[in-house]
Amino acid sequence: MPITTRSVTVTVNRPSGVLEGTRFRFILRGLGLTGDGNLVTNAPDYDEQVSDAAGLISVELWPNDQGTAPSWYEVQEFRTRSTGRQSWETIGAMLVPSSGADTIDLLLLEQLPPNTEPHTVLTTAQYDALVAEMLRKEDITSGSNANGSWQLFEDGTLVCTKAVTIADPVAAGNGEYGTPWRSLPVSGSWAMPFAAPPVLSFAVIDAADLAYDVSMTAVTASGYTGMRSVRRTSNGVASTPVVHITARGIGA
Repeated sequence: MPITTRSVTVTVNRPSGVLEGTRFRFILRGLGLTGDGNLVTNAPDYDEQVSDAAGLISVELWPNDQGTAPSWYEVQEFRTRSTGRQSWETIGAMLVPSSGADTIDLLLLEQLPPNTEPHTVLTTAQYDALVAEMLRKEDITSGSNANGSWQLFEDGTLVCTKAVTIADPVAAGNGEYGTPWRSLPVSGSWAMPFAAPPVLSFAVIDAADLAYDVSMTAVTASGYTGMRSVRRTSNGVASTPVVHITARGIGA
């Protein structure tokens, strides 16, 4: 038979006015025992609502004080961060009474109720590993493609790296002061675009143990043009140096 529920509401606002289309979901946590042989649960589902044109959200929830075991609702909001990443974020816990207050802002608790369900105690090493994994997933997205690798941080910082092998570092020049040995110019793209030209740093690795500078004719938000390796010595020995480029800036 249907379980008695109660309507609770909230109006979502921002400084410029009400906010339409905000998604909230309400997940029943705890045992939810009614005392008459019934179990109330959201699992594996949840109640999800979207604010209307007036910013109003109204949801039918089971009053937690009707149960004989501790239960509460976890309240989550679907948010889009500055990086474009979207996720459900918990904004608090809520106890729904049988009577009295019926607006979500008054029912939200500052802290989650005590955990009365079975739980696991982690060692320090396990906790540190869990936090590191959560930070990796929550704060950084990364990937790679034909143009190198990239990492996008939560604050919008984008770091792109790539390695460019120089086939002939003495293709131009003659090793003199004004005309040093140089490779032919090459152009390339970043693994992900920046909002503006990034700041670059270089490291050149050469098995011949020779020193190099790197020059470019232009750096843009999407890539670079005219990159050359410039050998610092007059030694004209053949080698295949690798230019490692790190570009840092704000992602597009």
